[in-house]
Amino acid sequence: MRPSVIVLVAFLGFVGSAHAKSLTGIEVCGETDCASASMSGFDRAPFDDGSAGQPPPNVGSFYRIVFEVEGHRETTWRVYYESHSGLGAVRTESGSSMWLRFDQELAPIAKRLARRVAPLPTPPVESVTIGGQTVTGDPGSYLQLFASANLLDRPLSHETVPIRIDSPLPNPWTEEPLLRYYPEENIVQLSPGSFVQLEPDLAADVEAARELGADGRSVPWVAVAGAIAVVALAAVAVAWWPRRRLIRARAASR
Repeated sequence: MRPSVIVLVAFLGFVGSAHAKSLTGIEVCGETDCASASMSGFDRAPFDDGSAGQPPPNVGSFYRIVFEVEGHRETTWRVYYESHSGLGAVRTESGSSMWLRFDQELAPIAKRLARRVAPLPTPPVESVTIGGQTVTGDPGSYLQLFASANLLDRPLSHETVPIRIDSPLPNPWTEEPLLRYYPEENIVQLSPGSFVQLEPDLAADVEAARELGADGRSVPWVAVAGAIAVVALAAVAVAWWPRRRLIRARAASR
């Protein structure tokens, strides 16, 4: 079943019947309090189904969302919100966290409410186990994997090793039951449709169940972002240079 279909089915169960019931309020909750807003005439799913399957954002502070349906607070489904990316995470029936964007009407409301409350902190990590073996060193080092997830590094192999990240704080990252490692291809799956390809040295850390990047290595998303920035600047320079010469030529002819 496609991720978008899973989310659609989940929210049909969440609001009962999308055509018979309406969303009448939204509540954004942080570490100690909540901020809420009333709504009317909102008779569709609160998330954009077409955006289902977004890669998870960097691990950090976050919020919980409670929707009000026909005047009643709906707490059956666990919903999270990461304000920097604007993404929400929905717990599907399989237990996975599906990341997707809010409906365009709800997105600015959620962001405004989030500014009014202090968020829940970055989830602390108590332990990490890989294939049942406890990771030595800093278990929190495995959170950096989420900063480099993408939709491209899909594995072709079928052999997997389960990864479990234990945190005392319920959150949309470490609760993911699909966390797994594909040893034949050095790929880690982080959520439905989201993967990260590891460098050989980092893959060796995973296979040895030890702290990730203990000798100074890290998941190289910064290098990738830097390379993209260089390419972008080069493209701008290439586009600007002929225009600069043309401007000079016109100025000289005057």
